[in-house]
Amino acid sequence: MPTLSFTIGKHPYIDAGNIRLAHGRYTGPASYTNPGGDAFAAADVKLSYLTAVLFGIAINAANDTTRLLVWKGSVVRWFVPDTGAEVANATDVSGFTAEFLAVEG
Repeated sequence: MPTLSFTIGKHPYIDAGNIRLAHGRYTGPASYTNPGGDAFAAADVKLSYLTAVLFGIAINAANDTTRLLVWKGSVVRWFVPDTGAEVANATDVSGFTAEFLAVEG
C-alpha cells in the first residue's frame, strides 16, 4: 500500500465503455523517496491494472505552493515547477493534495 490517502468513486458522467476508471484525491507522503518516487499500484485504487494515471496540480493549502506529479509505471514522481527538479529525498509532501484519474483499459 502506498503512502497516500485517497477516495475512490465511479464518475457518474463518464461513459467509457469497457474502460474502468477510478478517481479521487491523492495526498503526498510524509517522507518522499528520491530516487524512486511514491508507490501507486492498480490494487491501491481497486483496479486490475493501470494504463494511465492523470494528476491535477498538487497544492499545499497552507502556503499555496504547487508541485507537479507524474505517474511512471508503478510510482508517482514529484517535481518542483519552478526548476523542474525532482523533490529531494525525505521531503515531507504530506501537505500537498491533487485530484487524480486512474484508467484501466
